[in-house]
Amino acid sequence: MLPCVTIFSKHSPLFIGLAVLQFAKPFIGHWLILAGLHLTLLGILAYALRRFTQHWLQSIFIDQRKTAYYAAGTLVYAQEFIQAGFEKLSTLPWISGIAWHSPYTEEMLGEQQQQQITLTAQSLEVTIYAYQRITASQHFQIKTLIQLLEHFHQAKRREAAFAQQAHLQAIHETGAKLTHDIKNLLQSLHAITSVIESSPPQKFGDTQRLLQGQMPHLTQRLKRTLDKLQKPAEFSYSHVPVTLWWENLKTRYRKSHIEFSDHKEIENILIPEDLFDNVSENLLQNALTKRQREPELQINVLLHISKRCLQLTVCDNGSPIPEEIANQLFSQPVPSRDGFGIGLYQAVKQLAHTGYKLKIVEDIEGQVCFELASTE
Repeated sequence: MLPCVTIFSKHSPLFIGLAVLQFAKPFIGHWLILAGLHLTLLGILAYALRRFTQHWLQSIFIDQRKTAYYAAGTLVYAQEFIQAGFEKLSTLPWISGIAWHSPYTEEMLGEQQQQQITLTAQSLEVTIYAYQRITASQHFQIKTLIQLLEHFHQAKRREAAFAQQAHLQAIHETGAKLTHDIKNLLQSLHAITSVIESSPPQKFGDTQRLLQGQMPHLTQRLKRTLDKLQKPAEFSYSHVPVTLWWENLKTRYRKSHIEFSDHKEIENILIPEDLFDNVSENLLQNALTKRQREPELQINVLLHISKRCLQLTVCDNGSPIPEEIANQLFSQPVPSRDGFGIGLYQAVKQLAHTGYKLKIVEDIEGQVCFELASTE
């Protein structure tokens, strides 16, 4: 059904003026008057396009909902900007629906009709559906608006890239400042480790035996962390048997009320220890932090090893990850209440070209699961 436009609508004087001029054209015979009439028509069309574009951009940039996002300090992503732009564009009275393909998704607003045109502008491919045949002026109008939307969309993407770069730079500088503190901590741990390793086991209780097993491992991990901070380009990952790594992980978290289970068809697999430590501890620390907000949270860790694949799965039965966070979790830093919002993003970057991939396999109420799996 065609949308209703009344003489009391916001842009009604423009529509009335265009209708009057179109009606008067057949009754004018002198070419000078006809030429003047056409120039007047073009002027009114240009003014109408300017008025609509101004109102359209205002509604995107100064919308109260978006202003609230900025006031709360939340980044309005380029994907949301595209969505808002097409929502406003679909309010044109002759448009019945808009479908678009962007770098993020494929979406559709409104309804499809037989009359349609397809336009491309850099990263956008847009199909416009109309109630009636699309005129040349409407084609020009919609093409201009889409190009304008894509221009601001690309600016939004560049803005996000600059913000991400600044965020990473701030974290890099923080890491550089912490290097000296880590070095001092490492020296203290070396002293403690030498005392623990030289003590007879008969003099140790359960806690002391735990320290004796874990302190040398912790010391080595801190040393490798320091090596990465000082010479990141020269650092290479050390590989250990997966069963040894698995037992160390269970020992470190044995008092955290986490359920560990495994299914191992073979046991002589070597894994990059630092990568697995980084991913597993990010996932488990995030889950433990979530438990502080949801006290009844249950956390399960499963290690599955077959002849063709290795999978480490971390699940909890809590609330799902918000969709806008889940979509950005592995591609850029995300807003976080408990830290930098960068742990999993950095972990995924480190996994590149290692033969392993981290992904979200479940994200529903009562079942949130991450999986680290081999890809080769």
